[in-house]
Amino acid sequence: MQKKTNFFRTLQKNPFYKNLKNLKFRVIFFAFLFLLVIIITFSKYKFLAKDNKLDDASIKVNQTNASISKKPENSKNVGSNQSGNILKNPTATPKITIKITNTIAPTKRTSNPPVMNISFPSENQSITLTSSQQFCVVDTPAGGDQNGLQRRQNINNSGWSEYASITTLCFTPNEGQNSMILQYKNNSGDESTQYNRNFTFHKQQPITVTLNGRLYSDDNCNGSWDSGEGNVNGSSTVNIFKMPEFYILGTVQSGNDGTFNSFSYNHTINDGESISLQAVPVSPEGYKGNPNYSSQTVTLNKDSNNYLVNIPQVPNSNVSACQF
Repeated sequence: MQKKTNFFRTLQKNPFYKNLKNLKFRVIFFAFLFLLVIIITFSKYKFLAKDNKLDDASIKVNQTNASISKKPENSKNVGSNQSGNILKNPTATPKITIKITNTIAPTKRTSNPPVMNISFPSENQSITLTSSQQFCVVDTPAGGDQNGLQRRQNINNSGWSEYASITTLCFTPNEGQNSMILQYKNNSGDESTQYNRNFTFHKQQPITVTLNGRLYSDDNCNGSWDSGEGNVNGSSTVNIFKMPEFYILGTVQSGNDGTFNSFSYNHTINDGESISLQAVPVSPEGYKGNPNYSSQTVTLNKDSNNYLVNIPQVPNSNVSACQF
């Protein structure tokens, strides 16, 4: 506390302190302080502005150097000063290197559509199937990209079906002229060429053919049914042979219908087929077969579906009439 008291006593004795009590001195003193603050602030601002101008000048110089074009190496370097005088061998112009990068476009995918072989039906083929046969297309891969193979079809201009996985394509064509278009596609969406087929079609229908026969008494053993020769008495087993294989296809019994000793054999074939038959009876009791008679082969089909054969039988009592 004593030290503080001595400080103030010393301060009061100082002439500067005594002058502060003078109003005029105080005004001058504080005005001087205010002016000093202004000078210091202005000097600081001027220094910062100068520093910013230097930075701007540096940026302009860098931009100017970057915009200078590269001159050919064999040209003469010339320059000029501010007075317009030509200078020899001026400072070398900075070189600018431009790097060009080629952008490689992505490789375009090459299409690889499937290739097929349509072996049935062939173009303009005439096709006949039996009633039990089915019409099915035969198509097999022959090249190209076969992954995820699908097929669509347009049959008789009825419109395209949707693409579907490959299965055996079977259908019933129209009777007569038909058309078919097939097209294939793989997993990548590559479509094959369109395969066109035109063909004629016939579906055979079942028909019944009949072999009729009569047994007569060939009394004079000449192999002909002459006037006055009658029927064979009694029943007879008649074997029907398939020719030329010569195997028994069926058996029927002959019988007297009041007029003839007759038999009838029916068989079913397709309308495009033919069948050859022979009727060979087992001679009834009291009769023998004519040794000079050869069984007749009869061919039956759609156009000739019914036939009558007469088969001679020689009575035992007249066998001597036969010439051997």
